[in-house]
Amino acid sequence: MGYPYSAFAVDLKKLASVAGSKDARLEAAIRKKFAKRFAENAEWFADDIGAGAPTLDVAVAEIIAGKTPKRSKHGFQYGYAVEVLTQHLGKRIDEDELGLGAGDAIEPFLKRAKRPSFDKLTRNGVFPLPIPRPADFPDISTMTPKDIATLAAALDAIAPLVEDDPAKEVADALRSWCTRATKRKGGLVLFAY
Repeated sequence: MGYPYSAFAVDLKKLASVAGSKDARLEAAIRKKFAKRFAENAEWFADDIGAGAPTLDVAVAEIIAGKTPKRSKHGFQYGYAVEVLTQHLGKRIDEDELGLGAGDAIEPFLKRAKRPSFDKLTRNGVFPLPIPRPADFPDISTMTPKDIATLAAALDAIAPLVEDDPAKEVADALRSWCTRATKRKGGLVLFAY
């Protein structure tokens, strides 16, 4: 099914307030909590960093400082920085192995039920923070509580249609994410790599 999703329930207003907050305590807490991840990212993207991409910790610091560039050919690092901030402030709620192609599995059923496309329902390409658009990964989707309710209704509408289809597993996983995010009274941010 492609690359895996990570789903986070998070207070979108609290997350948005990070951008430009200049919160040194938050930055220090994130540097400590994610030190291993920053080191792994630096190894993984050593060539890109050597070609001018910011390190992950620098991308996080730029978001907090309000100095995120509007455009960058290194938008991927800002996408991963958004994921670090989302993970710090939110709660990971996925337990399923859904891949980036999950939308393809339910797309025909959404169409039959006259519902919006998977990308529209999940608000694919909408970022919870202002960052330069990644050219590739991570793929980011941001849903408000209203968007989550719309996705849940669409999944409920296709439930009878997918009953005997492998797409049921995808629909059930997505529906569980909607339920978990709603219980936490937050938004839902998806990352796929």
